Amino acid sequence: MTAKKTQLVVEAIKNGTVIDHIPADRTLLVVEILTKPHESCFIGVNLSSTSVTNKGVVKIQDRELNELDFKILAALAPDATVNIIRDYNIVIKQKLKVPYEVIDLFVCGNSACITNHQAVKTRFKLGQLSHTCEYCERSFPVQRLKVKRPELVSATNKT
Repeated sequence: MTAKKTQLVVEAIKNGTVIDHIPADRTLLVVEILTKPHESCFIGVNLSSTSVTNKGVVKIQDRELNELDFKILAALAPDATVNIIRDYNIVIKQKLKVPYEVIDLFVCGNSACITNHQAVKTRFKLGQLSHTCEYCERSFPVQRLKVKRPELVSATNKT
């Protein structure tokens, strides 16, 4: 006889987004980059999983990810699964499509890179553990890259 699940490890949300199967060591990075300060979210790290050793789960209440969020997530956690929740039901379950490269998404960490001195959009080739700037050809671990978010850029330029 199989054991019946009687309790959820993670509380259900009524509406929003659930990001599952995030590598445990990247979970907090995903939260930092994809969530806004006013949003209610649940973070689970080092949870057991049948498909990976340890995983992370992030539940963002009352927000569905947009196209930019999906690109960022694919670059940070390519094997993650995204579930869109409406009225406590999964209405969309989506695996991420990892692009070969991303344009103008990350800031190059090399201070001598042309992208940090001229109006040139960054281009990064994506790898599993690191991403490589196509201009200076330096590779950076995923955890060290900073994301260029339009709302963050415009907010920092206001006086």
